[in-house]
Amino acid sequence: MCGFAGVLGDRSRVDASQVSKSLQHRGPDGEGCWSDADVLLVHRRLAVVGLDAGGAQPAVSKSGRFVLLFNGEIYNHRRIREQSLAAWEWIGASDTETLLVALEKLGVRACVDLLVGMFAFALWDRQERCLTLVRDRIGEKPLYVAELPDRIVFASEMSALQLAAGQSLRLRSSGLLHLLELGSERRGGTMLENVHTVPSGAFITISWDDRSAYETRYWTSSPRVLGRANQNRTIRDTEAIRTVDATLAGTVRDQMIADVPVGAFLSGGIDSTLIVAKMMEVSSTPVRTYSIGFDAPTHNEAPYAAKVAEQLGTDHREYYVTDDDLLELVPRLPTIGGAPFADPSLLPTLLVAMLARRDVTVALSGDGADELFAGYNRYAVSQRLERIPSALRRLTAAGIRPLDFPAAWPWLERAAGGDQIPGRQKFDLTSTRLRILRAALVGRTPEERYEHLLRAPRALSLMDHSLRSDAVRDSFEQPHHPFPSHLDRMLLMDLEGYLPDDILVKVDRAAMHVSLETRMPFLDHRLVELAWSLPERMLVRDGVTKWVLRRILVRHVDPSLTERPKAGFGVPLGSWLRGTLRPWAEQLLSPACIQQFGLLEVVAVRRLWAEHVTGIVDRSRELWPVLMLQGWLEAVGSDRFGGFELPAHAGIRGVPRS
Repeated sequence: MCGFAGVLGDRSRVDASQVSKSLQHRGPDGEGCWSDADVLLVHRRLAVVGLDAGGAQPAVSKSGRFVLLFNGEIYNHRRIREQSLAAWEWIGASDTETLLVALEKLGVRACVDLLVGMFAFALWDRQERCLTLVRDRIGEKPLYVAELPDRIVFASEMSALQLAAGQSLRLRSSGLLHLLELGSERRGGTMLENVHTVPSGAFITISWDDRSAYETRYWTSSPRVLGRANQNRTIRDTEAIRTVDATLAGTVRDQMIADVPVGAFLSGGIDSTLIVAKMMEVSSTPVRTYSIGFDAPTHNEAPYAAKVAEQLGTDHREYYVTDDDLLELVPRLPTIGGAPFADPSLLPTLLVAMLARRDVTVALSGDGADELFAGYNRYAVSQRLERIPSALRRLTAAGIRPLDFPAAWPWLERAAGGDQIPGRQKFDLTSTRLRILRAALVGRTPEERYEHLLRAPRALSLMDHSLRSDAVRDSFEQPHHPFPSHLDRMLLMDLEGYLPDDILVKVDRAAMHVSLETRMPFLDHRLVELAWSLPERMLVRDGVTKWVLRRILVRHVDPSLTERPKAGFGVPLGSWLRGTLRPWAEQLLSPACIQQFGLLEVVAVRRLWAEHVTGIVDRSRELWPVLMLQGWLEAVGSDRFGGFELPAHAGIRGVPRS
């Protein structure tokens, strides 16, 4: 696991040492730099497999033709050596060396088809003067690329890309809207104009001499490859359970290989418990496991994790979040990864990564299972919405609208039972959730209606008027997938969108911020393809989600330990913003701070904040992206934004634009 950056073209204004320093957290074990007339390559190394000098980068091929930058792990690299490159005389044991030799001997396309792992890499061909940027099939490892008039810039993080660009990059209005609505960037776009991510399962080839570029998909999650309609319809339960069990066990075994200590995140839920159980099957010593707890009972899964750890026999550690943790870490969240990211679960992910890093360099997690085996509650909600006739959906949406006003909330509270509803949960079903439900009901397509369940309401109204028209241009561009099954449509949308754009970004940023490598056995592409070949009855049966995984798990732990309502990796954000974090939030949401940057409407933001702090309604979902944006803008500077410019129409007040 590493970090890298590069420039193809004019690099006269690029300070390589500063670019390298910005990636130090991703690779504290070594650094390297390679340059030629039109090329600059910078690398930081986190040594995990093959700790010798053979893993140093940038890596130059034996012939001198190719130079490689690589971030990730190739889990089957030893098998590639044995089966495809048996005649080669190896220098060391690193998968970096394996990858470089395979690329030179087999070519890019044949090589990537062989790879099992998580990876992003850049290959410079000195002979053809050609750059190839490659990303793994699911998108576990990030790779950003910027197309500028005089150069191509690429990097593992936005902060490094910003420095390598050597000039200001303008914020995109639509990127701001995605942040406010969804908490993260979407569909390969970023918050910066001319900057995007290399697509998952693809490589981009850039010929510098003629300035041409083309994209090649070597793996796709489209129905042509993964459609379950004509596959395994008659598979028996016992066969499905056995096949998934064996495949998962194999991926866990592969991902436990390392030359450094390995542990696991354990929340006590189905996914992480199953990963740890499989680790215990092949480990000769108790697996080190880690979990985070909260004082709020509605968000605390640490007691469940402790019980699971006791039954499995792991070496378990837990940590409870304190007010001091919040005050120290939350102000740092907006700048982790170099760009704002507004999934609140970044905080507990960062804390559990910090806890694990005390003992291990690699941690396995259960991420990805929900998107493959239909674990989210919203799947059932969306399916129920789709059963409602369109006319009735519109009528229901119209009936919800009058309830979404403060004057209606006391009436709703009395109608729902008044003081019998615990705490602030009594307001939870009013404004925010009503708006989400109404938007989902009136969506134009099934895909749009489903995505509205993920979107924070009123995001567009929070933006400055001058930015709104540009922002809405690509608000909804979800492709229509010709699945007869609505569940498959939702699963594919999450596999292509929510998973790589939110979950994997969160885990990568949190873990690499503390130099911890995370591995996700559920996202081995062989298991992904297997999951998509199973009939839906193996995913959801009689209202039970992740059916096949639950049948495997009962062989390892008492079902009572994991059979509980899905909680996710949530945090008591609403109470934090009214309590410990209130002074921090109040400063960022002050009229002066909002006006300083001119991206948001002061009145709209202040109204949300007033409703939240007075306890009228929980507005934390809408406020958190605003706080992450404001915190990022304040941290990187008010006059130049650390290399970022405001959108052309932003109503910036009193700040010179250079």
